[in-house]
Amino acid sequence: MFSLTATASNEAHEYLAACREAREMSPDAPPSYASAYCLGITTGVLRTLEYLDEFTPRNRRLCLPESLEPGRLVDRVLAYSKKYPAAERGGTARLVRGAITEHYPCPKKGTNSL
Repeated sequence: MFSLTATASNEAHEYLAACREAREMSPDAPPSYASAYCLGITTGVLRTLEYLDEFTPRNRRLCLPESLEPGRLVDRVLAYSKKYPAAERGGTARLVRGAITEHYPCPKKGTNSL
């Protein structure tokens, strides 16, 4: 029997392995498949979330810094996967989305922040 959960988990596992490999590479190393795969997925999910936020400005979910380096975003995803190992079971897109929304949320409306 085919299991979507197992497939999503395997996909996320491969993605995380590629991201770890990419982060261990020397900055002077030529681009690799692992780095392209990792950055492509990560930035793709980020751009999708940004696009969705454009259509729901009153319910924005993300408040990103002006300049966000892709490597820093990958580090956030890797840290999130360590903090929530079970998140890997939901697949790559959910894993990346969870990391982004946890690290870059917008303040709730109606709350005072000092």
